[in-house]
Amino acid sequence: MRKTVLALIIALIALAAWQYKLQKTANQQLLIAEQRVKDVVSAGTNDLDFKDLTELRKLPANIPDIPNLKSLNARGTNLSDLTGLEGNATLERLDVNMTRVSDLSPLNGLPNLKLVYLHDTWVSDVSPLATLPSLERLDIGNTQIETLVPVLQIENLNWLNLHNSHALDGSGEQFAILQERPFLQLSGGSGFRQNYQPGWQYNMMQHLSRLREKLGL
Repeated sequence: MRKTVLALIIALIALAAWQYKLQKTANQQLLIAEQRVKDVVSAGTNDLDFKDLTELRKLPANIPDIPNLKSLNARGTNLSDLTGLEGNATLERLDVNMTRVSDLSPLNGLPNLKLVYLHDTWVSDVSPLATLPSLERLDIGNTQIETLVPVLQIENLNWLNLHNSHALDGSGEQFAILQERPFLQLSGGSGFRQNYQPGWQYNMMQHLSRLREKLGL
């Protein structure tokens, strides 16, 4: 029993040390991201690229300092929060593929956002996307969403990737409606076509997988 307790204590200490190291790296990369924003402002450019900052967890607070931000690329990072993009009137392209982003509410009503890439993210509620009047291209591949209903409300959508995705409500009827749109190019969607709804086992495995990601395991 004492050996088991000792082994558990050692494991917890090792985990805490690993978490400290990850947080330290994340803080260092946030400083790099802040400097990158300053460089963009100084250069008078409008594209921001963070994809090499793989441990970045949040956007730098000085992003609003860029007066005409057009493109933001944070794919493959540990980004989980889009705070800082609220009310951005110039952003046209957002790539957060392969991140831990789950809340899209900071994107509400952005007037010029045309391309949104959310492949392999933690997004489930896509309703903020229905408030984007200029949205033309959307990637929600490899993502479990609540429903496709908000996607039906995106009037200017002309390309949609649903490869390896599904909805909690199946959304088979909504997918059929999307298939009938003559100017919409659909990629994937077999899960919606079959009206697939994941069971509790799938959801439990997903939660465990995300917990491991959060812990850096």
